[in-house]
Order: sequence, then structure tokens, then C-alpha cells
Amino acid sequence: MTHGLESNQEPTHIFYGGTFDPPHEGHALVVRLCLEKFSSAVVAVVPAFAPAGAYGQHKVVKTSFADRVTLCELAFADEIALGRVVVDTVEEDLPAPNYSWKTLEVLGQKYSGSRFALLLGFDQLQSLDGWQNADDLVRQYDIVAIDRPGFAALTEIEEQFASRFGLLAAGRCLYILGGDGEVSSAQSRVIRADPEGAEAKEWLKPKVIEYIREQKLYGDK
Repeated sequence: MTHGLESNQEPTHIFYGGTFDPPHEGHALVVRLCLEKFSSAVVAVVPAFAPAGAYGQHKVVKTSFADRVTLCELAFADEIALGRVVVDTVEEDLPAPNYSWKTLEVLGQKYSGSRFALLLGFDQLQSLDGWQNADDLVRQYDIVAIDRPGFAALTEIEEQFASRFGLLAAGRCLYILGGDGEVSSAQSRVIRADPEGAEAKEWLKPKVIEYIREQKLYGDK
């Protein structure tokens, strides 16, 4: 579902930022939804080096940046081989904490001629007004939102973007994607507590769980 002014341009790149601590089936589902919707786009998976949060609530990540980059490379190996996903370490060299507007600014320079979209869950969409430079984000980039049960209705989201941020008037698009399966922000916490249980639920790719075991990253170390 697409909302916004008519445009012949779809995103060439989709910015998917996060801690990816670790990358799991929920993340893979989100990437699949994007690749199916935008047949020519590349998803830039960007692990956060020093993640910022809405309203100044910065996140703390205990797993090393290098490990999370490797986990992403393992989790999205098939899509990387097809040229549909890149794992970009751009935030390692940016001032901490990492804000999405700055990361997107640098990525836009790195991938010349690109049209970037910002990928969000509905929970993040609801808190977007607490992000640094939120107005500029929605005016300069398309938004790809992943529908999650229990969050704001689509009509509320439309009103938020039309009146608060002026997205529609700016000629940018809001894409709403949804599909089978659960995309849960709680999955990472569950996996960190019990990676073996997550393997039984098939939440992790085999090479990801293998790396977790080898490096003793989660659970009882």
C-alpha cells in the first residue's frame, strides 16, 4: 500500500538500521518484504555502532560491533550474493551516538544517484517525532513501514504524516508493507537469553547459531 504524491521513482536503496543483536528471522522477513515490493532496490543493512533512540533514550549494546557485522553477513549471505543486500559499516566512523539523519546523509553521498527510503516498524513510526531531525527525515526520504499488530491504525499514521510532517506535500511516499509471519521487536531479547531455544523455533539461520556458539555470545557463557 502506497501513500503520497504520484511518483515514477521508487527507492533504489532502503536503509535498514538497527542493533541486529542478533539478526533473526524477524529481520529476514522484513528484508524479504522489501525485496518483493521493490524488485530493483538494494537493502542497506546498517548495524548501529553507538545507537541513538527516540527522545534521547540511547540503547546500550553489549555485543561487539565486529560480531554484529559478521552475524549480519551470515544472516543475509544469500541476499548479499544476489546483490540485493549490503551490510554497511558506515556508522563505525560517525560521531556517537549514531542518528539516522546523519547516517542517511553519508550513505546518500556514498551511493551516488541513489533514492533512499527509511525502513521502520509501526512502533518506530509512532515515536518518529522524538527522533533527531524528524521533519527533515520524512521530507527528504521515502518511508517504508512494516505493519505490526497492536500499533496505530493506518488512518492515524496517514494523519500523522499529512499534518505533522508534511510528507504528502513534499512528494515523498509512505509505503506500508505487511505479510505472513510475526515481526517482533522482542525476539532479539528472547534469543539473547536462550539461543538454543531460538534455534529450536527456527528463529536463527544455522550459520548464525554456529557463530554464536563459537564466540559464546549469548545465553550462559
